[in-house]
Amino acid sequence: MTSRIEAGPVPVAGRRGARRALVGWLFIGPVIFGVIAFQFVPVMVSLYASLTDWTGLSSPEFTVFGNYGELFTRDPLFWLTLKNTFVFTVGSLVFSIAFGLVLALLRNFVPRST
Repeated sequence: MTSRIEAGPVPVAGRRGARRALVGWLFIGPVIFGVIAFQFVPVMVSLYASLTDWTGLSSPEFTVFGNYGELFTRDPLFWLTLKNTFVFTVGSLVFSIAFGLVLALLRNFVPRST
């Protein structure tokens, strides 16, 4: 014979629990607002603008993925920019890791003065 234990939602202890939940939401609220206002909305606006032929003054006309097709096939600067970004990223990553390792080794091997 086995007993069966079912897990359910943890009950909130009356007003005290509701107050704690409200305080928690008040603390997290500005962060949620900031993420939505300053990260999510600009990404969505940029995505919308990238799918249209829009000068900012005229009404937007949807090109769907036409802008991306033009970017990959007809824009010679795109590939140069992509290569430069890759070289800069890899170079700075290797340099920062090597520099940190050298500093750590110097810190480890320098004798302490007495």
